Amino acid sequence: MKYFIFLMILPIMALAVEEPVSKVQNPHGKLMWDCSDCHTAESWSKTRSDMNFDHSKTGFNLIGAHKQALCSGCHKSPVFSRVGTACLDCHGDHHEGQLGTNCEECHTPRDWQPRQDLLMK
Repeated sequence: MKYFIFLMILPIMALAVEEPVSKVQNPHGKLMWDCSDCHTAESWSKTRSDMNFDHSKTGFNLIGAHKQALCSGCHKSPVFSRVGTACLDCHGDHHEGQLGTNCEECHTPRDWQPRQDLLMK
């Protein structure tokens, strides 16, 4: 009889046990930074004005005009590892492919204007 009661109660007990809360998946992929380095607790969709994020640790150091660019300018997707690092991944080709894809031959990240040493020739 005890065995029968145990078998009847076991499914009920299994329903009462809570499943562990699943970890929330990071929308940015695998990052080693804390969410609070960039986001406020007030709203995760709002980023901090004083971000504690060192972009040089990502393998793409922000130099020149890139330092002033908005994060959303290059990061169209929340998975940051999917951002291209070639100039044409973010910048339009105003030369319409006529000058190739090696933008650094004529431009610098400083301000995207033609290199001064080329203008002097």
